[in-house]
Amino acid sequence: MWLTERAYFQRMCARWLGDRHDVDDVLSRAALVGHDHVCDGRAEVRQFRPWMLRVLQNMCLDVQRGRTRAAADESASRTSPLAPSTPEREVFRGELAGSITRAAATLPPRLYEPFMLRFIEDMSYEDISHSLGISPQNARKRIQQAREQLRAQLVGLRPGGP
Repeated sequence: MWLTERAYFQRMCARWLGDRHDVDDVLSRAALVGHDHVCDGRAEVRQFRPWMLRVLQNMCLDVQRGRTRAAADESASRTSPLAPSTPEREVFRGELAGSITRAAATLPPRLYEPFMLRFIEDMSYEDISHSLGISPQNARKRIQQAREQLRAQLVGLRPGGP
């Protein structure tokens, strides 16, 4: 059955995928799935062509989703802070760190201390609250206020403004 319908299956996969190498890969995997399913005898396939088209369509969708995921991962790796380091990225990080440090120095002490404990000392809100003698909710609020003030200052530094 596979051999008599192979050309049709190939045309349909080519329409769904476009890339000849992906089409050949999907056809090979589908042939194995079809063979295993038909030969193991657990379920009867009454209409082979529509059943196999559904299998092929699902496999083609999987390939397309994989392409989309790969493109998204590639895009994220170009913009991710965890992306491989380049000289330009290191210069940018240094400039950004300097800007944040200068902006943080302008914060009032009641916001500066919790901000530094959280982002420089990497302390939890609970530890910050114990250290400063305030409630954890108050520590969160002060850090939130510090971030808002810093964001307002740093947005003005961006090329092109806010």
